[in-house]
Amino acid sequence: MTMEDNTKTTTATNELIFVVMEGYEGGQIAIESNLGLVAFGESTGDLTADIVDKVRQYFKTGFDGLIRLREFRDTLIALK
Repeated sequence: MTMEDNTKTTTATNELIFVVMEGYEGGQIAIESNLGLVAFGESTGDLTADIVDKVRQYFKTGFDGLIRLREFRDTLIALK
């Protein structure tokens, strides 16, 4: 299903969870895997704006709920 084909709202979904990761070449990537939404941004503000845009495009009839951003960061600990 493409975003263009979707005119429905999901059943019992009042929260979307985007996993946010650092991009390989800078910026951030956010993925909502249940709906297949992907957003990009150079800053948190840019990313948030793109997420809102993608959600509005997907839910043409509107989305009434929360969007959770779950951030994952890698921390390397070297032991010798």
